[in-house]
Amino acid sequence: MDVLNEYALPLVLRVLAELQGVPESSFEELRAWIGVISSVSSSSPKEELLRANRAVAEYGQLVEGLAGEAGGSPQGTVLAGMLAARESGQVSQTEFVANLLALLDAGTQTTADFITNSVLVLLSHQDQLKLLREDPQLLGYAVQELLRFESPVQIVGRWATESFVFQGKGIERGQVVYLVLGSANRDPSWVSDPDRLDLKRKLDRTAAFGGGTHYCLGAPLARLIGGKALEILLQWKGSLSLQTSRLIWRPAFGFRGLTELRVSW
Repeated sequence: MDVLNEYALPLVLRVLAELQGVPESSFEELRAWIGVISSVSSSSPKEELLRANRAVAEYGQLVEGLAGEAGGSPQGTVLAGMLAARESGQVSQTEFVANLLALLDAGTQTTADFITNSVLVLLSHQDQLKLLREDPQLLGYAVQELLRFESPVQIVGRWATESFVFQGKGIERGQVVYLVLGSANRDPSWVSDPDRLDLKRKLDRTAAFGGGTHYCLGAPLARLIGGKALEILLQWKGSLSLQTSRLIWRPAFGFRGLTELRVSW
């Protein structure tokens, strides 16, 4: 099995799609759009940017269609909440589509990467994998430690709202500052022996979801999905073994995720 493409991505996308009220018949379409959108950056060729724009437009047509269906979207879904916000004037049409898309785009690949990275880390640390199998109650601690150890988001950019000096370096208002979350997660002044995986380590936080005003709104959901996905894998019969001979990491600035991770029992 390819953990990323045959397990983690379909699982995460299904959860997020159901939260939005998207029917199962549209899941494959949704996955294709997210794949196109999440692969582009400001430096992507024009053709790829145009393809991503078309994917955004098609996604917008999907949610508009769901919102306009008889009886409206299912109550309790994110789509229903955003629709009510649009109708009351709290969000514009552009914000309506953009926020729904952000939930999928920001949450799908990163959460799938977390699951996949965690499986790789556990298979590379058999003592810790054995510990978790023997004591499933450690799962909550394990999720935090795995997020710290191999975070799917490694770098975030922020604009300085005012000029200041940090450790002798002058930062001017309006400058972009890149924060290396992966380094912060391995900071020895914060966590002892940071290069050692310890699933018994009791962490109340990590840098994996950023911090402050821009702390990831989806953090609790990502931890829930990731933890459940790992729990299911641990409950399966047989021992997982790595079948990927060469690990290939996607060339995505700021993110850490594999192109695939093949395992067998």
